[in-house]
Amino acid sequence: MNEQNDIARLVRAVRARVPMDAAQMLAKETPEKIGAVLAELPQVLVGRIKVYLPPELQLQASESLAEITENTVGEIMDPALAVLPQTMTGQAAIAICAIMRRPSRSPICTSPMQRTSSSV
Repeated sequence: MNEQNDIARLVRAVRARVPMDAAQMLAKETPEKIGAVLAELPQVLVGRIKVYLPPELQLQASESLAEITENTVGEIMDPALAVLPQTMTGQAAIAICAIMRRPSRSPICTSPMQRTSSSV
């Protein structure tokens, strides 16, 4: 419980500071604790703070953050890159993925109710 209180205290302190100051505060903590704090913050703020962390802590914090957020509800809240019908062949799915990789194209994001050939 003490660890959770410590993380909650750090989250409040980090939110109250500009990214550079927040990074300096977090740099004193362990990578695991940094990852736990970053997991509680909005992604935009996480990105701004990580820029000011020392390079070795950026990598370690990212790894810790990935371990914490893996298999959580946040993982399924990310928008789907593509929603393909179950009847689509593997070859057709690969063709769509190849089109999506092109930098000039935006990703295909549809809900199950919007599955039409016009969205592809």
